[in-house]
Amino acid sequence: IDSEIAGFAQSVREFSGGVPKALRGQESERFERLSQRFIDAGSPKEIADQAASGLDVFSLLDITELSRALDADMTEVIELYFELSEHFDVDQLLVRITGLPRGDRWTALARQALRSDLYSVIAELTGGVYAATESGSATGRISRWEEKRAEGVARTRSTLDEILQVEDIDLATLSVGLRVLRNLVAQAT
Repeated sequence: IDSEIAGFAQSVREFSGGVPKALRGQESERFERLSQRFIDAGSPKEIADQAASGLDVFSLLDITELSRALDADMTEVIELYFELSEHFDVDQLLVRITGLPRGDRWTALARQALRSDLYSVIAELTGGVYAATESGSATGRISRWEEKRAEGVARTRSTLDEILQVEDIDLATLSVGLRVLRNLVAQAT
């Protein structure tokens, strides 16, 4: 256990400071807003940035495992992971999961399971895209990967767009979103 902790600790220490720069689009904007809220409350910028990136830094655990399994450069996997996360609106799905009712133990467990599954799906998708494409920029890899899977990607994008338009989203709707992403993972390699 100690060696596992040490392995993850090293990656987190080395790469956590770069996570905010790796965020894209809405995820980057969310980070900036949250960091500014902490600064406005009197926090020094360094601490505000660290607090604002906490959930994103959590992803380094999956990214570290993925980099090891692929024998891949950690920086490339980080960039691809966060580019895919933005590309498929993972942050918006996480926000919607967080907004689900917290009525009882079972709904809390369902929310936790959805969140965990979503993190797992984006890690698996990252691994699939990485393995199926030659080196290059994250956006270039995604474009090349999508060209060969245009129909599945279009179906996924359409379903996710529709889901994110639902005002009163529920567990069933988010489960469908997770399922279409899992289907995309199956096409990844």
